[in-house]
Amino acid sequence: QPSCPCLEYSEVINYATLGEFALLKHSRHNLLQKPWAIPTNREMTTKHYKVLRAREEIVRLNVEIRQLQAWIDYKDRHMQATTDMIKVTEPLIAAELQMVHREQCRINSIHWARLHHIYKLDGYSG
Repeated sequence: QPSCPCLEYSEVINYATLGEFALLKHSRHNLLQKPWAIPTNREMTTKHYKVLRAREEIVRLNVEIRQLQAWIDYKDRHMQATTDMIKVTEPLIAAELQMVHREQCRINSIHWARLHHIYKLDGYSG
């Protein structure tokens, strides 16, 4: 006897519409006639909740964007202050830190440009 074919998750999801369950078809409560049983209604409800979640995510991202800007600024000031502090006592280490700081500044300039672009977006409320 041949083995049964393995079902993929995507196949199961495709079969899992309410109309394909015999239990619901023959229910005395006529569940398939309910508004939530209509595929279009379910799809619109799903999209509605996705929009709500996206709006919540925008609020969270507005906070995270400010936090990222503050962190970048803090790290930049800290690296510069540390380099300045040890310049006299440890000039070789200070020179190395200065090279690292210059590299960080090049990278941070990309982040700053992107953050300033985000600040100009209509949906940004920071």
